[in-house]
Amino acid sequence: SQKDTYLQDIANFVITIQNQVFDVHQEEVPHCTSVDWTFPPSSTPKTSKSVFRSFSKSIQTDSMKLKLKFTFSVLTSGILIVLTTRLQQLIPWFYVISFPILFLWRTYSYVKRHNQYFLLDYCYFGILAIMVILFAFPKRSDTFILHFCIANGVLYTGAFSFRNSCVFHSVNRMTSVYIHIAPPIVSFAMRWYPEEAFKLWPLGFQI
Repeated sequence: SQKDTYLQDIANFVITIQNQVFDVHQEEVPHCTSVDWTFPPSSTPKTSKSVFRSFSKSIQTDSMKLKLKFTFSVLTSGILIVLTTRLQQLIPWFYVISFPILFLWRTYSYVKRHNQYFLLDYCYFGILAIMVILFAFPKRSDTFILHFCIANGVLYTGAFSFRNSCVFHSVNRMTSVYIHIAPPIVSFAMRWYPEEAFKLWPLGFQI
């Protein structure tokens, strides 16, 4: 009927605006293309009020997910800035706790989308090498030089070559930023604030 056609046009217009505002990866929150408001002949047609109630509920659910992702990403970025400028002694702990969590999430999401071979990238091997240096060889100067070269070489320049962007509502993009930016921050603390950065590190550190 004319009323159903009018409702469908309004819903499609709202979805188009939503997809333009929230630039999200298709794998995370798939973009909607259209909504079919037609009813099977055998079913009882829904009222316009119930249709808009269900439509509004779906938007609120996606919006809440985006808000949580955005809040988590902003808080993590703020904490990392405070640690770098004021609390260098917590940088190693922040790194060794946050990286395994994000790496496990990245592994799960890539395997789920059959992109697990992207995990063979040099960046992941470089970060694992940094973890080994922090735990196994924290008092050898040659391993520190290796750590500094890995962190400020390919890992750091990868943020620009791969065009990483701080899209706070996208966990996938923020994880990519973290992978390339966190190791240089750790090497910065190790190089310029060795005593402060490893004051609470049980294994000690020496350049």
